[in-house]
Amino acid sequence: MKSPAHLIALHLVSATDLVLGETLFVNHEPETPTDTVTLFDYGGLGTSYINGECDSEPKVQVRVRADKQSDAINRIYELREVILPLSGNKVDGDGLFAWLASGIFNLGRDKNDFFTFTDNYTLKVVRDA
Repeated sequence: MKSPAHLIALHLVSATDLVLGETLFVNHEPETPTDTVTLFDYGGLGTSYINGECDSEPKVQVRVRADKQSDAINRIYELREVILPLSGNKVDGDGLFAWLASGIFNLGRDKNDFFTFTDNYTLKVVRDA
C-alpha cells in the first residue's frame, strides 16, 4: 500500500514534467538537485472501515525548493492547479479527494540559500479493504 504522499506523487508524474527520484521526492528531501518538489505525509484523521472500504483523511505537505524565488512560487501554484482537480479520481486503484489545509507559506531560505515554499492539503483516501 502506497502512502498518501506517494499517491499524490504518482499523480504529479502523470500530469507534470516532474520525475520521481530526480525532481520529485517523497518523505525525504535530498541535498541535490536545487530545484525539487518533495511531498511529506503528516498527521490527519485516523482510519475507519465502512461498507468494506478503508477510509482515511491524511495530510500531505508539498514543499518546493528553487534557486530563484519566482521559480519556486510559479511551481507551487502549478502544483496546486494539478492537485486540487484530482478530487474524485483514482490513483493506483485508490480513490483520492484533495482540498487545501492551508495557504502557501514561505519558509524563507534553506541552509544553501535556496527559496522554499510549502502548501498543505487534506486528503480523503478511499481504499478497497
